[in-house]
Amino acid sequence: AQYQRSDACKELMAQKIRSLLDRTAVSSLARASESGAVLQAEHDARKQAALALQVQQRDRKVAEVKEQAASRQAAQLCQAREQQLAKELHAQMAVAERSQDLPAKARQR
Repeated sequence: AQYQRSDACKELMAQKIRSLLDRTAVSSLARASESGAVLQAEHDARKQAALALQVQQRDRKVAEVKEQAASRQAAQLCQAREQQLAKELHAQMAVAERSQDLPAKARQR
């Protein structure tokens, strides 16, 4: 009877030890899993920050290119307007010269 109690006691102790080991293993796995999740979250956050920086740099470059294009277009419009004004001025000067020449020719007759 004592052997049976002793065996039962040993079995009970073995079950408790196995249960404790199982809980410890599950706890360790949970901590490892949490640690892995934290590492993954940190990795994802760094990746997102890098992507956000790339998008920001691309947006700045696009804005620069648009600004340069607008500046070139404005310069072209100014140049075209200057040319138009120069043509109009030459035309007005030619008309003025002809109108001055007319009275002189009329007097010569």
